[in-house]
Amino acid sequence: MRGIGIPQVARHLGFLVGESPSSFTVAPCPACGVDRRHPNRRDRRGAIGVRRSAPYGFRCFACHESGDALHFVSLATVRRKFGGLSSAGVREVREVCLRILGEPLESLPRREVAAAPRYPGTGEVHRLWGEASSVTSDAEARAYLKDRHLDADHIAELDLARVVPRDARWQPTWAQMPGGRSWSASGYRLLLPLVDATGTMRSILARSLHSDRGPKSLAASGFERRGLVLACPQARAMLGGGVPGRLVVAEGELDLLTAATEPAADWSSLGVLTGSWSPELSSRIPRGSVVVIATDLDPAGERFAAQICEGLGVRARAGELRVERWRGGR
Repeated sequence: MRGIGIPQVARHLGFLVGESPSSFTVAPCPACGVDRRHPNRRDRRGAIGVRRSAPYGFRCFACHESGDALHFVSLATVRRKFGGLSSAGVREVREVCLRILGEPLESLPRREVAAAPRYPGTGEVHRLWGEASSVTSDAEARAYLKDRHLDADHIAELDLARVVPRDARWQPTWAQMPGGRSWSASGYRLLLPLVDATGTMRSILARSLHSDRGPKSLAASGFERRGLVLACPQARAMLGGGVPGRLVVAEGELDLLTAATEPAADWSSLGVLTGSWSPELSSRIPRGSVVVIATDLDPAGERFAAQICEGLGVRARAGELRVERWRGGR
């Protein structure tokens, strides 16, 4: 469904669709029911706006609801967002989607949608995390963190990272180097959880305690980390439907740990890696939040910042979020 243009879906569901050289308009809004974007009766444009250059997403000019074709169908069918539906609601929306997908759709071509990323099994992820030890119990991990001006006690208190014992009795097959050696045997013993756009732990990142040997960190072998981020407990709660707040987006594991353990910090912290940012993540940040992009002030960090700004741009322009760039200081 996410590969189908909004005008196609709206026409199928009986909505009025208008066209201009640069955009489509749809009426009424499936969320708030407003049929015009402007109270002036001479303005016949529908409340929903869809750009011709990006017809796979919509936004209401009245209530600022937005989303893709699946979201549109869910709002039009059961008046709720798809992500929060009961089993009965999901079945109802699914039936409508299957009818749409089973009929020829004209006007706009379907978009190629990337396959969902493959993550390790949830059971193995949670077992590895559960069998790992506190960073305060391992002398090597404490020394590693201290050398980087990180407080092991605070990290353990927030459960931001754990450590795999050198003699770990069990590790999943994906917790290994490309050559087959396990993470613990190779020195990749500092573990950090990777969460999806809902704040749910889906994988684990292993950081080397010997930074001069090979890559600094490893993800699950044979699986992807696309769409996953590092997050402190407050940030995970925000993504899970929590209240708005100040969200600092750092770059990488160490910057995430630094931001999350900042004394008296009044913010939540996310850590991004290559491929982390996604439309789903952009949509999960609560309305009214302030997002502070604190990636490094170098070419790579600026590329991260540009990607995040692009992802949040529509919501920032609509006044749902405020986006700032960290330039030092508080």
